[in-house]
Amino acid sequence: MPRYARRKLNGEYYHIVVQGLKKEFIFNSKEDKQKYLEIIKNKLLKYKEKIRIIAYCIMGNHAHLLIRTSETQYMSDFMQRINTIYAKYYNSKNDRVGYVFKNRFYSEPIKNESHLKNCIVYIHKNPVKATMVANYKEYNYSSINEYLNERNIISEKELENIFGVSKGKAFKDIIGLLHDKYEEYEFLDVDKNENFKQFIELSKIIGRTNEQITIELSEKYKLSQRKIAELLNIKRNQVIKILK
Repeated sequence: MPRYARRKLNGEYYHIVVQGLKKEFIFNSKEDKQKYLEIIKNKLLKYKEKIRIIAYCIMGNHAHLLIRTSETQYMSDFMQRINTIYAKYYNSKNDRVGYVFKNRFYSEPIKNESHLKNCIVYIHKNPVKATMVANYKEYNYSSINEYLNERNIISEKELENIFGVSKGKAFKDIIGLLHDKYEEYEFLDVDKNENFKQFIELSKIIGRTNEQITIELSEKYKLSQRKIAELLNIKRNQVIKILK
């Protein structure tokens, strides 16, 4: 893939991750994911040009946001308001009290333009990494849908600033190339085990057995017998028996 100019971004862009307390699933349904996005959209009206959203992905127990802001205080206030409102909604819906999120949020500054573009891809491909979908375009709660269709939360101005264009075939071609081949970076993320735990959770929801899950974790993901036993909370000799 062509190398991008390494324009320094001077702390303007941030990759943000919010996670459920004790790694619990806090975006359990379509309704929950949509509610979080609605809250973000409503709060953007208050912050206007102070906060611009470039990419997002709402998963099961965490969510990613890529934003631009001139002041980190705006980012802190913005995320605190969003998470407070969502926590009230979540507690009311589930008849519970207490904290919903693990801390307020995590954030890391984006280093340069290449890092920025690759962070967009990383966020959009999170559902693929978690084996929730086969293709990143299939996931309904990431900003890839806004990249390719109608804009709702994503900043049109930012897309044009980053890519030179923000609409039409030329833009879609750029986005397709970017997502097909991108440079590897270390990005802020939740515990790597969470991807497999999410896969297991979804597998059980659709009725798959421990035997079926064990075989896939071994053959497709090349996990050790010890790791599979740990993730499924079963004894190692059970895993050995299944894989014989």
